Amino acid sequence: MSDTSDALETASLTVTSVRQRRTEIDSWDRFGHVLVPHLNEMLDVSEASRTTRSWIHRRRTVGTKRAFGYDRWPTAAAKGKHLGAPDLWGMAERERVAEMTVPSGTVTFLFSDIESSTESWARDRSAMQKALVVHDRLMRESIEADGGHVFKTMGDAFCAAFAKPESAVGAALAAQRALAAADFSPVDGLRVRMALNTGTADERDGDYFGPTLNLVARILPLGHGGQVLLSTVTAGLLRGNLPSQATLSDMGEFTLKGIEGYERVYQLVAPGLQRDFPELRSQKALKPWLVPEALRTRYFTGRHDLLDQLRILLVNRHRAALSGLGGVGKTQTAI
Repeated sequence: MSDTSDALETASLTVTSVRQRRTEIDSWDRFGHVLVPHLNEMLDVSEASRTTRSWIHRRRTVGTKRAFGYDRWPTAAAKGKHLGAPDLWGMAERERVAEMTVPSGTVTFLFSDIESSTESWARDRSAMQKALVVHDRLMRESIEADGGHVFKTMGDAFCAAFAKPESAVGAALAAQRALAAADFSPVDGLRVRMALNTGTADERDGDYFGPTLNLVARILPLGHGGQVLLSTVTAGLLRGNLPSQATLSDMGEFTLKGIEGYERVYQLVAPGLQRDFPELRSQKALKPWLVPEALRTRYFTGRHDLLDQLRILLVNRHRAALSGLGGVGKTQTAI
């Protein structure tokens, strides 16, 4: 009888412990479902992000219950269905969340920032705070709608990665149109410039590094608010794959700080976007000729004394060397 009593007492304690754990888990489950919507309202989270975060919360809840061995434990919210059953969130939603992976390999990067934001903050801090909330929401929604991944924000700047250049330019176009339609009159308008570049990059701790990002970061300051600029590589990849009625305008070659050589920059032109802007904020690449176009000639003119000296050297030594800065006329002298 003693052994039987001990066994019954142990079983009773086990059942009590299990019930307590069930109660604790159910309380946290109900608390989470109540808290998450309030946090979404407070933080002004987009609908897409709400759905994703709600899915993650449910997955974590299921994982917790599986750890206790209650993955088949029903609740009132499940309406008789098991929490572990996939029809709670749907196959379509699971596939959409699975697609929200970080792009790797050859990636197209979209950088953006607000033009003259420092002055706007100085004029009206409160109005700018509200405007930035709207800006951030529109940018994030446009990027995520085209499958982009926002991997960094710095102040009012966005850094996003896309698996395809077509998705990146589509997001930039949608964002500019959404921003143009929004009411930013309390801050005298909000103008956002954007730049795109495509290439490989080193990925580490959710961030990207490398020359591809250095180039897009250098192209961005060239532009003006409302303008979308593309690198040579991205423009080449988009030939024939641009959004409907969109074209690219060749802005010329430019020298960029810290970037070797010249970079040809293109502007996205499409309905709903401003087309005309001031010249880009950089010096165009210098052409080989330093002589003005109107004064160019295939013949060397003037400096007769120099020509006489060259003739004497060629007669006496059969050779002569010319040196000087590019464009002074060395080649035409030899001819």
